[in-house]
Amino acid sequence: WRSGGLAAALRKLSAATMFSLLSHHNNRPRRDADVESDLYKLETLLHLIPILHSNLEDTESTTRELCCHCLSLILEQISRNDFQSIWEADTRVVDTLYPRLLMLLDDSHD
Repeated sequence: WRSGGLAAALRKLSAATMFSLLSHHNNRPRRDADVESDLYKLETLLHLIPILHSNLEDTESTTRELCCHCLSLILEQISRNDFQSIWEADTRVVDTLYPRLLMLLDDSHD
């Protein structure tokens, strides 16, 4: 994580790209329920959720909002077993995710 205008713009662009990918994936028709998307594989989520979680602290409100939406889209789609595996792999991130999201609801920066 770096500070500065260029770094903030890159974080915002990355969050917007991830939001676009997740939105497109969640809205596409399910042709084959047995085929697991790479986007929602456990290995991907184990890396993605902590990154999105850390961006909830960003100074840019747009980046925080995009990351909230991304986390919401992920949490809507993953199975209970996958969530349990993520929790076991990184308890701190999952345990702090809910309180952090609640704090963002009371964010004075909108």
